[in-house]
Amino acid sequence: MKRVLFLLTVLLLVSIANADLIISEYVEGSSYNKALELYNTSGAVLDLNDFQVKAYHNGKSTPSYTIDLAGYSVAADDVIVLCHPSADSAILNVADIQTSSISFNGDDAIELLYNGSVIDSFGQVGVDPGSSWDGGGKDVTLRRMATILTGDTDSSNYFTAATEWDSYSKDTFDGLGSHVPEPMTIAILSLGGIFLRRRK
Repeated sequence: MKRVLFLLTVLLLVSIANADLIISEYVEGSSYNKALELYNTSGAVLDLNDFQVKAYHNGKSTPSYTIDLAGYSVAADDVIVLCHPSADSAILNVADIQTSSISFNGDDAIELLYNGSVIDSFGQVGVDPGSSWDGGGKDVTLRRMATILTGDTDSSNYFTAATEWDSYSKDTFDGLGSHVPEPMTIAILSLGGIFLRRRK
């Protein structure tokens, strides 16, 4: 029994560690104030050679652009920020990658991929929701809730920002460049079950 519990615990820890990278902040502000923040959940320095960001504009099912993150890395529990080169200086000051490809609007879908597989997403690929996604996407800053440690790997399912994102007013940049998730602890029940709980 102890061996089974140990193996289950190891598998659970591995599954948490393998989340690796999530979209932690989304900025869709005025003019060119567009940015994405990606947070490293792996607990170690993360080489981004096999990671990509894809965007799907206006309900398209094929990518409007792809950003290859090869050549970059991100420290444990740190972030990497992508933004438009004409963004506000407050964004540029914390940006690691400047690219004109960061040009999404409130109704565009975004995927984060590792080795070609979706590990996180924002919006719903192949769907045009109008001017904005349910729960926010246009003229807004969205930050991933501190309790969210794994990505939304199904970019084709219904999307509402309210389930995983905290909303802030347009052109809010003060949190960009850092992300503080709520730590995860593992507890093993006397009956042999394992459950996750948030550290108080």
